[in-house]
Amino acid sequence: MKCVCGNKLQEIKTDMDFFDGKVIVRGVNALYCSECKEELFDSKEGDKISEQVSILHIIQPFESRKKIAKVGNSYAIPVSKEIAEYMQAKKGGEVLVKVQSQKRLIVDFA
Repeated sequence: MKCVCGNKLQEIKTDMDFFDGKVIVRGVNALYCSECKEELFDSKEGDKISEQVSILHIIQPFESRKKIAKVGNSYAIPVSKEIAEYMQAKKGGEVLVKVQSQKRLIVDFA
């Protein structure tokens, strides 16, 4: 099978981590592209992974959907009071922002 980039995919076993590495599912069957560094898996494998993670009943303490705001030449994402208090965030405090992918942004409170 070929990747969208045209490179040949190879079958591998890989580990997937969830919840910032707190949960690791080992031995996931995947297809790997050495050019794109992408790991792909089919829906059957996805169902197995989902089943293993759902057994743990891990509850995310907070989740909210926010609109991105424009502030001067920058963009801002508002954080609710409940989340700020839970994270012990203070006005003027610092955060470390990391881009993990085009769809995932990680914010670590210092």
